[in-house]
Amino acid sequence: MAKLQHIFLTGTVSWDTVGGLPGFLLTFGGENQGRTSVQSASVNIEPVKQSWRHFIFHEGLDVDLRSPGSTFQDELIAVEGVGIKPSLTSDSKSQSGPKRRETSAITSSSFASPQPASSYIVQILPSRGKFLVEKARELGVPKGVMYRELTEGRSVITPDGRTVHPHEVMEPAKTPPRVLVIDCPSNEYVDGVVTFPWDKHLTRKRKYEETDDNSDISSVSSISSSTSSVSGEPYDIDIKVVYHFLGESVNPFEGKYYEFITKLAHNNVLQYFCHPHYSPNTITLESLALLNDKLRNLFPSNFKKLYSIGSKLDLSDSVFSSSILDPASFKLLKSLDITTLEPQIKHEAVQDLKSTSTSATASENVNKKAKSSARSNGNGNGNDTVDMEPGAEKSADAGSTPSKDLDVSSLNVEPIIGKVEGTVESDLAVIDEPQVITLGTGSSQPSKYRNVSCTVVRVPFGNSSKAIMFDCGEGTLGSIKRNFGPVGTEKLLRELDVLYISHLHADHHLGSLSVIDEWLRVNEGNNRQLALVAPGPFKSFVAEWAAIMPTLNMGLETKRIIFIDCARFIYGKGYYNAVIEERDHSTEDDISAVLSGTKIETCRAIHCDLAYCVSVTFTDTTFKVSYSGDSRPNMFFARTIGADSDMLIHEATHENELAEEAKAKRHSTIGEAISVSRAMRAKATILTHFSQRYPKLPELGDVDILGSPLALAFDGMQMLVSEVPNQLKQVNDLRQVFAETEAQEEQLLD
Repeated sequence: MAKLQHIFLTGTVSWDTVGGLPGFLLTFGGENQGRTSVQSASVNIEPVKQSWRHFIFHEGLDVDLRSPGSTFQDELIAVEGVGIKPSLTSDSKSQSGPKRRETSAITSSSFASPQPASSYIVQILPSRGKFLVEKARELGVPKGVMYRELTEGRSVITPDGRTVHPHEVMEPAKTPPRVLVIDCPSNEYVDGVVTFPWDKHLTRKRKYEETDDNSDISSVSSISSSTSSVSGEPYDIDIKVVYHFLGESVNPFEGKYYEFITKLAHNNVLQYFCHPHYSPNTITLESLALLNDKLRNLFPSNFKKLYSIGSKLDLSDSVFSSSILDPASFKLLKSLDITTLEPQIKHEAVQDLKSTSTSATASENVNKKAKSSARSNGNGNGNDTVDMEPGAEKSADAGSTPSKDLDVSSLNVEPIIGKVEGTVESDLAVIDEPQVITLGTGSSQPSKYRNVSCTVVRVPFGNSSKAIMFDCGEGTLGSIKRNFGPVGTEKLLRELDVLYISHLHADHHLGSLSVIDEWLRVNEGNNRQLALVAPGPFKSFVAEWAAIMPTLNMGLETKRIIFIDCARFIYGKGYYNAVIEERDHSTEDDISAVLSGTKIETCRAIHCDLAYCVSVTFTDTTFKVSYSGDSRPNMFFARTIGADSDMLIHEATHENELAEEAKAKRHSTIGEAISVSRAMRAKATILTHFSQRYPKLPELGDVDILGSPLALAFDGMQMLVSEVPNQLKQVNDLRQVFAETEAQEEQLLD
């Protein structure tokens, strides 16, 4: 991380593709002392950075947003961006969406739809050949300066007047490898991908050659085609590796795209594919899986096996059953895989988790059953897992195969996969008492054990449940899907009535737009509303992104999403005034409708500007939960709005011996959080938001835990209120769990 200097964005610009960027840069900024450049090959992303002004206040975040026309070169590689334009079909022309809000940063014209998709040519620059000393002597070249001039590519004139060129005294340089990174979001981009000259000649600029404006070479367009006026020495093209990032509708093994990858394969190119139907949904971090396994054994009712599943379609089986292509040259792209480019191309795969990923045998069984299903429905010939269009015949000659969307819906694969050994179909439990789900329990930045802040509280409501989400750090939607699977995720989002953001630090809200967008998708067929309760300036951030997120924009326009300023619910006098109502544009009728059965009260937190503590009472059940957000111990909160809470969720960022650091950063220690609980007379307390310096089990020290209805939060913990007092009765077992996990991790590293 400390060495990372340049980030290249692929595909089109949307919240899905760049929503994690500010959190990544904030995390990365703490480790890297240099400047970080970020670039899209197709659009100017300055409006994206401008939208961060609502919550990033770090002057030290040094980010250079490079223009789409700029290219990159250093001593080793050259990177040229390629903006692939979509074909303007009737569908893409009409996708203008609803009326969009014009705002100061991101507007409906910032990223004109349809956008070009960013892809890249990564060229390893040729290294010089060996200098032939004997040959130089024969040609009369004296040692010293002329040797250096020749090795740097310049001709020299010897003392006897002879001109000697570099190629006369240098061995030929080896042809360097080229890597293509191709992002094809949908079928509209296929023509642009397959017709682009990926083997075009780029001309490198040597470090001693001046640019037109005499600026540093890394900040100007330093690569061009062979027809460019930029001088330099051309070199042979040898494409060795291609990464294909493909949208769901793109079928890489039919029609034009199949012809494209076939030509590459005939040139012995190693090709990686990332595709929703071919890429398995498995767990990357073995340490996380180990910890989950240990906690499930210790607390089976509080931790569930993490959701994972194999691919819907098997790459080798469905593609090569009637093909002349070599399956070894086609690989699924997996997290943490490494490809070595020099001295030879070598793929180093990171082994999948045996406990969570689908085995090869199981994957084969899935495809056999899928093909059997296709045959029984009259949709296949026993060799294909993708339905053919009527009258089409699949053959090795890709040019004769029509292009079509990838469609697996008729194969009935999903129910089969759910039963494959090694996969898990997690779900959301039915409850008969309030439940707390801690999805993110770390502070500041994600770690492999703790994601950033998010806690969900569910309460029974009639025959179902209703839920409120307290804070929503980056990756929250992914955590929900990993813990509950697709079925449980939809159930939880149908229960969600309130999304509460305590303050504007990025680790508490960067996951919110993804959750809201998914909430709108899941609840498309009903008339439910979601209350977004957050500090006032957050509304501007949401509104700006709504300009290019049609679903979110429609949710705001139709009042499916109701934004309410936290200050509206301030307890006491002197805070609420007409300015707040003008800022959030929510009428009392709007609030009464969306918060039916829910009473919210807030007070100022002792942390940063516009930070709040909150108490929520579900009036149908009289259950009261209080949430501190980030705050120093706040006795006003404890003795007023939070008094006699049934559940307190309180931050405990620092261990007790770091009290001075807690004061300086306006956080609480574990002991201070417990003191708030006692002052509040809370019936149960869960501590969360632990410092990432102790990502496993925080040290409780001399805190009196056995007499307190207290639990420590871990990611993925699902705990009924009645279960809270039981956890720390097994504190010694918890310590043993983490000791064993650490030992097993060391064995894995060995």
